[in-house]
This record gives sequence, structure tokens and C-alpha cells, in this order.
Amino acid sequence: MRPKPRRILPAVLALVGLVAFATLGHAQSVTTGAAGGTVTDQSGMPLANASVVFTFQSTGFRVSGITNERGIFSLQGLQPGVYSVQVSLIGYRTETREGVTVGLGQSTRHDASLEQTAVELEPLVVQADQMSAEFSPARTGTATTINEEQLRDLPTLDRRFTDLAKLTPQIVATDANAGLGLSVVGQNNRYNTIQIDGSTVNDRFGLGATGAAGGQANGKPIGYDAVKEYQVLLSPYDVRQGNFTGALINAVTKSGGNEFFGSAFGYYRDNGLAGDPLSDSEFKNWQYGGSIGGPIARDRAFFFANAEFQSASTPATGPYIGAPSSISGVRPEQSDIDAMNSVLATYGMQAGTGAAVTNDNPLMNLTFRADWGLGDNHRLVFRYTYNTAELGVFSRTTSTSNPAFRYSNNGYDFTNKTHNPSLQLFSNFSNGNSNEFRISYNRLRDARDPREEAPQVTVDGFTNGSGEDYQIRTGSEQFSQGNRLDQDILEFTDNFTFAPKGNHTFTVGTRNEFYSLSNLFAQSSYGVYTFEDLAGFQSGGINDASAYIVSGSLGNPGGPVEAAEFSSAQFGVYA
Repeated sequence: MRPKPRRILPAVLALVGLVAFATLGHAQSVTTGAAGGTVTDQSGMPLANASVVFTFQSTGFRVSGITNERGIFSLQGLQPGVYSVQVSLIGYRTETREGVTVGLGQSTRHDASLEQTAVELEPLVVQADQMSAEFSPARTGTATTINEEQLRDLPTLDRRFTDLAKLTPQIVATDANAGLGLSVVGQNNRYNTIQIDGSTVNDRFGLGATGAAGGQANGKPIGYDAVKEYQVLLSPYDVRQGNFTGALINAVTKSGGNEFFGSAFGYYRDNGLAGDPLSDSEFKNWQYGGSIGGPIARDRAFFFANAEFQSASTPATGPYIGAPSSISGVRPEQSDIDAMNSVLATYGMQAGTGAAVTNDNPLMNLTFRADWGLGDNHRLVFRYTYNTAELGVFSRTTSTSNPAFRYSNNGYDFTNKTHNPSLQLFSNFSNGNSNEFRISYNRLRDARDPREEAPQVTVDGFTNGSGEDYQIRTGSEQFSQGNRLDQDILEFTDNFTFAPKGNHTFTVGTRNEFYSLSNLFAQSSYGVYTFEDLAGFQSGGINDASAYIVSGSLGNPGGPVEAAEFSSAQFGVYA
């Protein structure tokens, strides 16, 4: 039992460094993109003080910069997407290029050659190559980018945005938790880092198979339709991208635009639509939700909201009263169930059932984001994500070697609630310097609750009509009688990029995590009792139990022992 919270402040003080890049524009931001290049005249001579303006086509946000004495410019903190670019200088013909794509975590190189003229001419419009970002020399490290079109068009059964990370050749799905984990070149899936808008959404305690917050309950860190695009990075050269030895899954969320837009979806699956062999097991899965986005103030402020829900149920494995012969396992006699329930009633304990059990897994993901343009060169982004997940856990053994037949109340339920607000400020200053500031908070609450507050009681000595021996087990599941995990994580990051110095860009930054963990694991706190036969259980004497365990009392929920026998920190085994 670990009832006392453990606090480490700070737990991580990492990523304080100065980074030099030998090629212009490599200092792209972790959660955005960047652009850089040179501006020359037609003879190839660099042009200083030329104006370069990137305009995000869906929102009208503008980011501008000027070239230095070598004709070099660098813009940081660009929102991933499609831009129009305008390069101008007095005495030269303005060049405009449409369809310039800035990718997440990538630097787009844009060079311009201006024609000298003494007369004002119409701008020269050039169409950009959409694939230039994929084959640019500015790409650093092994990376797979999952863009918005792929997220929309590629199939996914569970609508987890990390599902498409399997497109990365070095990644395979792990067997744990129905293949929801991701193993990178043989690494444990808990060595990955998952980020949403730069905020880490891992389960720091490492109990969930997915590695993300809410993983114990099969929860999702964010709704599928809220993700605009993401990268899977295995060995990035940027020192700001770290804290992992597997992969970094780096995602950004959608934002609103100058036009209102919305979407809605609904998907349903069950065993009748699955085909053999799944059609023998009844299950249902509803997934539904929608999103909406648009302007608050045209060209200046925008919002985006997304809500997604899941209602899923699957049958518990193992035998039950009335199960078909195709389901393996020892089946109890109804007369034994009735006799067991009769004794339970004398102690005021809940009568059990040997019927089939269904495990439910409802999920909810809510996301809200707002973007503000503070002048032409500053952008403020606020995002709030709220997730809930519940998972029923129950199964019966299919073993025929003295199995324990569990009543339906001997299962437990995982529940998770996660709050994740974050705030980002992107700035590009007139002197060519830029800065990205980010602060986020993650509040995770995980609970593992038994389905009945009563001791766990196992009674041996039953035999069915086929001559198979078995036990009957009822009450609160042993390891769920006191099980809680609270996590509070505060992240603070700031990266400052200086204006280009010759062909080099320098960045200095800091990343800090402050976290608090509180873990309660009071197993057997209601008591765990084993009796050799039903007669011994019926007598009620403590000496008639072949074994019992009691530790760390959480109160007296009733049962075949007195309240005094649930004293704190008491442990005993009798045989």
C-alpha cells in the first residue's frame, strides 16, 4: 500500500541548450513549421531589407520578416498549412507565390529572384510545388508525416489518431491490450512520447498499454477529428525534440478559419456485420460526434470545437450458465449457485450470478481551441481538452484444472478523467528574432473500483455433473479493493530563435516539467477469504477459513468477520 503522495519539484529540468544549424531554416519549431530562404536580384546578388510576408490562406494570419545583408530571411512559428508568399523591395518587381505548403516540424525553403524595374508592374504569380516539402534538403532526421488528407481518407476502426503511426516502417503494434501499443524497433511502447500541440499526454506512471493518458481504460488523449496532422519522429536532430527512446508522436490540432465549417459522423458495428468467427460473440460499437469552426473576428480570431463519443460493449470470455458448447470452460451447477447464494444471504452479502457478463467501454473526448492574431507577427493559441473513459473488466477462466468460477460481482471498472489546458504564444519580431512560449497542465485521475464493497470469498469443493471440480468466487476483486492514481503535470517551455547570422540560425530554450503523483494500492483491504467447502463457509468461524488476507482497512463493508478484524496494516495467512 502506498497511500502517501510522492512529489518531485521539479521532476525534469531538461532541454536547456544552444543549437547551431549549418543550413538556413533548420530551426523549425517543435509544434509548428518554419520558412527560410534567400532573396536575390537576377544577377544573383543578395538583396538586403526585402520584405517577405507569409499569409495563411484559411485564416489570413500574416507573418512577415526582412532579409539581412546577405539576403537571408527566417520565419518561425508558422501554423502548418498552405500559404501565399509575397516578396517585395522598392525598385524591384513584387513576386507572389501561391500554394506554399509549410509542414509540421519542417522548414520550407523559399528563394526569390526579383526583377529590377523603375515602373510599377503587376506582381509575378508562381505556383508552388506541393511535394517540395517532402523532398527538401531542410528535412532533418527520420520522420513520417500523417497529413490531414490521410487522417480523413485512411480507414481506422477505433478512430485513434495514433493508429496511422503504423504506416511508419519501424513501428509495429504490440499484443498488449488488443494491439493498442506501438513498439518502435523493438522498444517497449512506454518509451514513446505523445504530444498534442507540444503538450505531453503520456501516462507518466506507465500502467496503460497505449502509453497515453487514460490508457488503462482504453481512453484516447484527443478526438480523431480534432487532429490536423502529426509526425512520427524516430531520430530527430533538433535538440528540442527529446525525452523518448522509441518514437515521438507530435500532433497539432485543427483551428478555425474565415469561413464557418462543420462535420458530423456516426459509425456502428456489431457481430452481425463482422462475419465469422466474430459473429459468434455479441458485441456492439457506436462511435459518433461532430465538430464546428469559424471566425470570431475575420482575419484576427477563430475558434474550433470537437466532441466525440463511443459506446462499446463486448462479452466477457469464459463459461456461464446456459453457455453453448462452443465456449470452453467448467460450467457450475445451478444448484451449487443457489446453495452459495443462500449462505451469502445469511451474512448480508450480495447474491451472485453465473450469467453471461458484458464489459462496457464508453468514451468521451471534448476539445476547444481559440486562435488570436495579435498584430501581424504574434499569434496566441488556447486549447482545452477534456476526456473521460470507463472500462469494465471481467472474465472467467477457460481452464479445466480446478478453475474458479467467478460471480459477475467479482470484476472491476477502470475510470479515467483527464483535463488538459494549454496556452501558446508565437512571436516574430521586426529584427528577425522569434520566440515560442508554451505552458500546459495535465490533470489525470484514474480509479480501479470493485463492483461490490465486500470481502472476496472463494469456496472450494464443488463438482458438476461431468465430474469436474471447481471453486465459486464472489465479492470484491482482491486487487481492486483500494486502487487510485492521481497525476498532476505542469509543463513550461520557451524557445528563442535569433535572426540569421550569415548562414546559421541559433536557438536557446528551456523545457521544464513539475509533477506530483499520488498512488493508493491497498489490495485486500476488504479481506480475501478461502474456504475448503461450503460447510466451512456457512459455519462462519474465522478458523474455518483455509486462508485469509486482510491489509490496510478501508472500512468494514460487511461479511463473515467482525469489524475489529479489519484493523489497519494487519496481514495474515492461515492454512
